[in-house]
Amino acid sequence: MICCRDELESKICRDLKISSVIICTMKKSGNFVLMESKDLLTLCGGIIIAYVSYLTGKYKDRAETRSKLKVEYYKEFLIARNLILTSPKSERIITLQDHQRFSDITNSVMIVASPQVAKALQEFRVESSMSNKENTTREKQDVLYSQLIKEMRKDIGVSNRGLDDFIFYSWSN
Repeated sequence: MICCRDELESKICRDLKISSVIICTMKKSGNFVLMESKDLLTLCGGIIIAYVSYLTGKYKDRAETRSKLKVEYYKEFLIARNLILTSPKSERIITLQDHQRFSDITNSVMIVASPQVAKALQEFRVESSMSNKENTTREKQDVLYSQLIKEMRKDIGVSNRGLDDFIFYSWSN
């Protein structure tokens, strides 16, 4: 197949006896570029492969960055959670800043978390809130906390194999 825009291009193709040539005109110089269709397909294939590789690399970089951010937020959540726990033997006074830190990081986790983590976190927050202290037990909170930790682990790619019945407890000094 010959793609020719005018008589000059047709004459060039006939004179060179090129049967499957695509002729493109360079915009600035007005020069012709002769390229066989198989070469054009190879060129286009190479461009497509390079572009797909670029997009795949970008996606992996973003996923890795997101994963690192989640690990940071989840770790900060665990630290802040530990600050607001009390132990009967503890003499530590829980401050308003401790509660504010926990609230801030909990809200931040909701932004980066997977839907499963966000749901588990919300269930844990509702169950362990001060306004629900009459209707909850430590056991219910521990079960929801364990579900939250398992969802966080899954979200960052850590296996939960063998932890089906395992209960994660919050530890404080």
